[in-house]
Amino acid sequence: MLGASRRHKEMKNYYIKYLPLSPTDRAWGLHVTAVGQSRVAAHEHYPPGPHPERYSYEWPAARVLQEFQCIYIVRGEGLFESEATGRMKVKAGNLCVLLPDAWHRYRPNPKTGWDEYWVSFDGDMPRRLMEQGILSPKQAVYDVGLDESILRCYKDLIDVIEADRIGGRQIGATLTAQLIARARAATRVDDDPAHKMLRDAVFFIEQNVNQPINFQQFAKTVNVGYSSFRHEFKRHIGLSPKQYHLELRISKAKSLLTNTTLTVKEIADSLNFDTPYYFMKLFKKRVEMSPTQWRRYSRGGDK
Repeated sequence: MLGASRRHKEMKNYYIKYLPLSPTDRAWGLHVTAVGQSRVAAHEHYPPGPHPERYSYEWPAARVLQEFQCIYIVRGEGLFESEATGRMKVKAGNLCVLLPDAWHRYRPNPKTGWDEYWVSFDGDMPRRLMEQGILSPKQAVYDVGLDESILRCYKDLIDVIEADRIGGRQIGATLTAQLIARARAATRVDDDPAHKMLRDAVFFIEQNVNQPINFQQFAKTVNVGYSSFRHEFKRHIGLSPKQYHLELRISKAKSLLTNTTLTVKEIADSLNFDTPYYFMKLFKKRVEMSPTQWRRYSRGGDK
C-alpha cells in the first residue's frame, strides 16, 4: 500500500474516483458520479486507466455515456468528434461538455499529449437544461480560455471528493453547477495584451501551485521584461507574482491540514517548501498559528 505522501504526489499526474449514488445525492438535483485529472505526456497511452467498462474506450473506438461529463484541457491539443459536431481540433482552454446518449470520442495529439480535468455527473437539473436546449450536443466545445476560476473549481472539486467529509458531495454538486454556468457564459475578451498576459500568468501559477516557479523565465515566454511583468502583476493583483504563489501554497496547505491526515512534513514536501521548519515558520507568520494549531482549530477544536 502506498504511503500517504506518495499517494498525494501521484494525484498531480493521475487521479480518479467513481462515486456510488445515494438517495440524498439524487434529491439534490445534481450529483457527481466521477471526477479525475490526468497529465498525459507525449506518446503516452490514452486514456490512462483503469476505468469501469461503461466509461472505457480507446480511439478509434467511441463511446456513449448515460450521464454528463465536462472535460477541461489545460495543456496540449488533440481531437474531439461527435455526431453533432463532426471531427474538430481542441486545445488548451477548451472545455468539452458531453451529454447523455451522445456518440463521441476524443484523444490528445500523440506529439503533445495533454493535461485534463474532468467530472461526470447527472441529475434532474442538467437534464432540464438539456431538454430546454440550454445544453446542446451541437455546442459540445466551449473556448473558455485558461481561466483560473474554472481550474480552481476542478481542484476544489477533487479536494472535496477526496476528503469524503459530510456534505462534501453536495459541495461537489454546487461546484459542478458552477462549471456548467461558466461554460455557458464563456466569452473570451483578450483584446488587451496586458489583460491576456495577466490571465495567463494567474492560470500558470494556479496550475503549478505545488511547484517552484521561475518568474523571470515565465516573463520571457509571454515576451515581456520581468520588471514590467512584476509591476503589472502587482498593480492588478495586489501582490507580486512570488507573493501570490506563496499565498496559494499556504491556502493549499490549510486545506490539506483540514481535510487530510498528511503530516506537516508530508505537506511541506508535497508543496515543495525547502524544509518543514521553513514551511512552519512561513505558515505561522501568515496564519498567526502553527500548522498543528490550524489543523485542530479548523476541525472545531481550540487553538
